Amino acid sequence: MKSTTLRAVKIKRPDGYAALDDRGVDNYYRSGERKNFLSQVVVDPFEYALKERTGYWDGNAPSGKKETSVPVGDIEFHVTTTPTAKRPPIEEVYQHARAFLGRVMEDYMQGRTREGVRTIEGMPYIDAAQVLNEIAGKREEVISEGIRQGIAFGLPRYLKDWDSFLVEIGCKFGLLKPEAAKTYVRSVQAVKMYGDTTKKFEANLKGLTGYTKDSPPEETADTWEEAGSHLFLVKTIPYKSVSYAGVINTLVGDGEKPEKMGEVRRASLGIVWGLDAYRPKTRDGSVFLELGVLQARLDGLVEENTETAIRQPILHFPLLD
Repeated sequence: MKSTTLRAVKIKRPDGYAALDDRGVDNYYRSGERKNFLSQVVVDPFEYALKERTGYWDGNAPSGKKETSVPVGDIEFHVTTTPTAKRPPIEEVYQHARAFLGRVMEDYMQGRTREGVRTIEGMPYIDAAQVLNEIAGKREEVISEGIRQGIAFGLPRYLKDWDSFLVEIGCKFGLLKPEAAKTYVRSVQAVKMYGDTTKKFEANLKGLTGYTKDSPPEETADTWEEAGSHLFLVKTIPYKSVSYAGVINTLVGDGEKPEKMGEVRRASLGIVWGLDAYRPKTRDGSVFLELGVLQARLDGLVEENTETAIRQPILHFPLLD
């Protein structure tokens, strides 16, 4: 049998059909495959080359936000480069705060002296400013510096409306040629359309489980659904989700007005209204908070900022008949 060499792949404009029947399943499968194909073969190499033209990378960031224009044929691309600073994950900040307060309490119980820690009315107290510096300092710590890049372009009218286009096999999209630019622009549109189709189909499947974030199962639940001649298993997995940002912001959050500030930040400024639970005491011009209360407050905030969330992975078993 004589083999033929594939020269191009025809990409059709998706119609967005996502019903739970054979046609919808076919659209779902094809949309996922086409999206991956276009992303890997066209979009990624073209965008990599565009970003390379700026002359910036993680180890060579601009001093401020920069825009680089890269014309390719009759399409002008604009690559925006913004310097970034990577900071610790917010959960790590929480763990640091918890460990810090634990070390301070341990030192106090062992009779070891610490700056900013004193006994008031027989109980261990800590300077609010010291707690603020420890937690906020960890939050603002810079782990590494890099860049974030975004790409924008004006969409020529003749590229807005299309029913299909060809992706040439073997084309070096990273060379930024005019025809490659046209294929890229259409591919970006198609990737979004294909992505929307898969999301709609999966949302329809997940909707049949009856479970949501506000109405989760008590334990992992399996929901089997038929769609045409295909079988899908939607697993609904409940888990506890903690907003560590909520925990940290309640303690050291910024704010233009005192009522918008975190509790420890307010105390560090000498503003103690609403902080009676900490049993604040003023000594030598500084506000001190009871250490044990502060530890309990940190743990209590975790509970206040915990909610049940769900994950719903989908398994596909095709063509049963």
